[in-house]
Amino acid sequence: MKLPFLLNTVSQCSILKEVEDVFNKLLRALPSLDGNTVSNCLNILSKKEINHPKGYWSRTAEVLTEKCSKSLKNNTILSNYEVREVCIILNAFAKVDYLSLNLIEEITKIITKKIRDLHTRDICNVIHSLGKLNQISPLTKIINKLFKLGAQRENDYEKILKIIEECNEQDFSMLLRVFLLNSEHLELDKVTKKLLKSISDKYDHLSDQTLAILSNSLANYGRDDNHTLSVLAPIITYRLRKGYFTPQCVAQISNGFAKLKNREEELFKALSERVLSDIHLFPPRCISNVLNAFSKLKIFKRELFMASIPNLENNVDSMTPQCIGNIINSYSKFVKEFEPPVLISFFNKLIEALLKWDVFDSFIGQNYANILNGVSKLHMRVNPRANLQNLRLNEEGVISVDLEQRKDVIGAADVKKPIGSAPEELKVYPLFRKLSNPITKIAEDLNHLDVLLIVNSMSRCRVLDEHLLRRLLVKLREYHEKYKTLEMVNVINTLSVLYECVSSKNCISILDNESIWSSNPTVMRLTSDQIPETKIEDDIKTYYLYFIDHFFEHLENFKNMRGLDIKLLFNSFSRCNINKREYCDALLDKYIELGQTNTLDLVQIVNHYVNFKLEIPIKLQKYINKRYGDKGGQTPLGDSQETMRRLINQVHEPIQV
Repeated sequence: MKLPFLLNTVSQCSILKEVEDVFNKLLRALPSLDGNTVSNCLNILSKKEINHPKGYWSRTAEVLTEKCSKSLKNNTILSNYEVREVCIILNAFAKVDYLSLNLIEEITKIITKKIRDLHTRDICNVIHSLGKLNQISPLTKIINKLFKLGAQRENDYEKILKIIEECNEQDFSMLLRVFLLNSEHLELDKVTKKLLKSISDKYDHLSDQTLAILSNSLANYGRDDNHTLSVLAPIITYRLRKGYFTPQCVAQISNGFAKLKNREEELFKALSERVLSDIHLFPPRCISNVLNAFSKLKIFKRELFMASIPNLENNVDSMTPQCIGNIINSYSKFVKEFEPPVLISFFNKLIEALLKWDVFDSFIGQNYANILNGVSKLHMRVNPRANLQNLRLNEEGVISVDLEQRKDVIGAADVKKPIGSAPEELKVYPLFRKLSNPITKIAEDLNHLDVLLIVNSMSRCRVLDEHLLRRLLVKLREYHEKYKTLEMVNVINTLSVLYECVSSKNCISILDNESIWSSNPTVMRLTSDQIPETKIEDDIKTYYLYFIDHFFEHLENFKNMRGLDIKLLFNSFSRCNINKREYCDALLDKYIELGQTNTLDLVQIVNHYVNFKLEIPIKLQKYINKRYGDKGGQTPLGDSQETMRRLINQVHEPIQV
């Protein structure tokens, strides 16, 4: 049965309720619909940048793979569709990142049986979709069926070349992209390298789209052994300045060079100019990808970042979670380059969009981590001492900061503020309150970096959700082997900050321990029998001690330590009232070995001994005299205390940790 009006309805839906309504209509009619209608509907829905429950895709997969004994002679609905329609359906599921093993099994069976009826482009999309869903076994079956590959991989290159000899450029680029993305899984690395070499003398003649696909695919491949990007850079730069490349291509090129850390200054200058020339044509996702690439390489183009703000503000409602997360993350990396009110106003508009969300099924851990990490960086920028005694909590639970106390050298042209108006307030607290429950629900699925960034964000903003924090502390410990030296120092410092602010009641709690489960299913609360017996500050300190001991048990951690790391560890000792002489001595030896000269760092190390009323180690006294004593000759050790007092007096600002 054909329902053309259904396609129109799917195309026109623009809000969550409309998407949900159209999915319900599709599911009711699905058993009687033709494959063309179903595949086109799912394809359109997969491209909708509207956050909606994955349950609709789950139910769709179930219906498509159900065996119908009467009408289809015990076959599935899917098996009655044309093979190209089946490919489109697979691609739609891959776009929304939903995996149904039954669906994959049925699709693989259909495609391998009818693979000769497919166009190269369709097969490439199938392979790419299976790779994206990490379905290696079905992927291998289709590749082997397509190219008739055998056990002798040396002969595969010739077989593949025969298949693609008659491919046009677009098909060839798609095939190359598939091999680049999946060569490791398919054990076709040698074939991939040969294919790359086969086009090395044709770069000038490749289309814009092929150049973009090649750049992005190399990034996903993870390496550029032939220095292809360096060869492509001047070609792409020239075309960019001629106004070539679509917004999507610009985004792909930016992403490709950034992922491989290829910092081509002229290329990125041309990318910025290309976006600025037609910024109204760039959708939020493309701008997000471009800005993300610039931030990864720490290339700051003020005009690009400033011009992008109005465009992004006008399209907030159409942004995906990943888009919002990448944008906040990109701007936060250059937070010191902006006058604070500019970013506060911009971030608040993004936060307001998040506050309207009710369903968070489309969010992944990285989205939450990027959003909270970026916002907390801005919070630290406008409130560097992170002292809640200087904060005001207004009626809406918004943290307010007096921006007039800071003097910035950024040009006044960045800020347009009516005379006499109060500074806009950063909506940190409502954001944490909105996101804490969805994060708690997926805590088990967070990776080690997501966990660290979220906990670090809580410490920066002095925000406490006991239930969430306890879950994250457990995950931190589970992941302890995955953290590198600098990340481990970050964990230790973060836990010490949390301990200090929680134990001194210098934090904002966004959950009440006496609360019960809310009637709203998206809001998680603890019942009285679920309230832990231990205090949260005791738990924080327990985990802090665990990480400290683990850190000093592994001597390799000392190889990559910086003076800043040593200062942070000493500060953490002071916050948590920890004085382990063997740890302090080891850190001090490393500090002296590094020959550090940062006055503030040294002052804070000295303060650790002063706070515990301990004698300053002789080796530290000698080091201070050597660095800061009289230049005319050796300063007696008896004068070291006076030297340190003079040293401390040189630092007028309060210690910032």
